[in-house]
Amino acid sequence: MPSTYRNLEIDILRGICVISIIMIHTTFWSGGAYVPWPVQSLSLLIDVPAFFFIAGASVAYTQKIQPIKVIYKMMLYFGVTLLIYDIAQSIITHTINFDATLSAFGLHGFETPLLPVFGGSYWFVPVFCAVSILAAIILEYFPKAIAGFILGGLILYVLGYFMNFHVGGKFLHTTLNFCIFYTSLYLLGYLFIQKQYFCNYQFALSLIIIGLLGFILTYFLKGGNQFFILQSSKFPVSLPYVLASLFGIGLLLITWNLWKKFSSINGGGAIIKFLTFAGQNAIHFYIAQGISSSFLLKIAPKIQIFWIPKLALCFCINFILCVLCVAVLKIFFGYLETFLQKLR
Repeated sequence: MPSTYRNLEIDILRGICVISIIMIHTTFWSGGAYVPWPVQSLSLLIDVPAFFFIAGASVAYTQKIQPIKVIYKMMLYFGVTLLIYDIAQSIITHTINFDATLSAFGLHGFETPLLPVFGGSYWFVPVFCAVSILAAIILEYFPKAIAGFILGGLILYVLGYFMNFHVGGKFLHTTLNFCIFYTSLYLLGYLFIQKQYFCNYQFALSLIIIGLLGFILTYFLKGGNQFFILQSSKFPVSLPYVLASLFGIGLLLITWNLWKKFSSINGGGAIIKFLTFAGQNAIHFYIAQGISSSFLLKIAPKIQIFWIPKLALCFCINFILCVLCVAVLKIFFGYLETFLQKLR
């Protein structure tokens, strides 16, 4: 089984994904008016799919997949945060409304006008809960079908893209289009650890080659004006986003392995310590970035400079606000969890 050393690496990789999500929501939400689309598309290379890949790797390390616990934690953290939001909104608007809170506890989508990015980020939660259940079933009862499920999922998106058909149906308010893609990545991450590929460059290079060559080939066979705009193939998921995600995950793994050669993970430099902290508190950061990115929507239009330094400045503002929000959330949920422990 993987060692504590490797478990720390999983946390660090998750931490890198956390930073990437902050950048993505800086380029898209507040950056939609000034960031060029090629930069936006590049920012999506390390996106939510990497989170699911790492989640599967984490399960392989711990040998524990507890979908009920996952759903409980997601509903608790997001539900309580939205309860506070709904109370504040009710005070501001003089109208009692708990739609967002109830939607969160029911794993439904919702809108949060005062914090639009927070509501817009919530789509990840029901998807993660649905994938946790599906992956648990496959890992527990059909472990020999893991590779077949992953390959079948890839083939499905290839056929869907070139033959123009869509997969219908929903599970836990999540479309099967999302479920199949993100479950496949979850299972791929599981195999990544089970087969001990962490220090194996061949796995990462294979993902890069499949993603890059597949992307180029797909463009020549059926490219279009929107092909390179990855956001357009993210909702719903289609082949260009699938291939770009495989390339991005491979790039993440290669980058990390190269970084390890030039720095000591056990030395615990400031960057490594922060990434580890972010990876171990990913749910706090995900909630916090929705809040901080919403504040940035009000700040960014007031910054009138060239787009490159503006993007860098906005990212720094978003990052600092996010970390401050995380500090508050850590304290609040720490007290809440202590209180709930006393009730058990």
